[in-house]
Amino acid sequence: MPPHAMDADAIQRYQAPAVGRTPQEQAALEHMLARRQAERQRQNAERDHAETEYRRQWLEEIQAGRRRLQRERRLVRREQLEVKCELETLRALEMQRQYSGSPSEPKEEKEEEEEEEEEGYGETSHECLDAAALFE
Repeated sequence: MPPHAMDADAIQRYQAPAVGRTPQEQAALEHMLARRQAERQRQNAERDHAETEYRRQWLEEIQAGRRRLQRERRLVRREQLEVKCELETLRALEMQRQYSGSPSEPKEEKEEEEEEEEEGYGETSHECLDAAALFE
């Protein structure tokens, strides 16, 4: 046992020659020192366990926060994509409205646009729908 782990009186008795002690005194002294050492080891183990448990809980809270943040980021990205798709759709409809209003438009192009409108999406909207599916 290291000297700093014992009180001053115990150190003196332990370091003193065994000549002046009876075998019972020597055994009692060694027993007392062993008990103190065992108690210190128990306290250290309890402290280590408490620190480990605290760190585990702290890590769980951090991981839960990261998962929550990732979930929120996915939701925001999805909402942004939905808004972008809606905006593209509105722009396409506005362009179509403006374009279909001109009398010089060839009839074939008008029919193709009407088909796209009936389908509900153009090439860009396909991208929006594919990307939106990733978030579902």
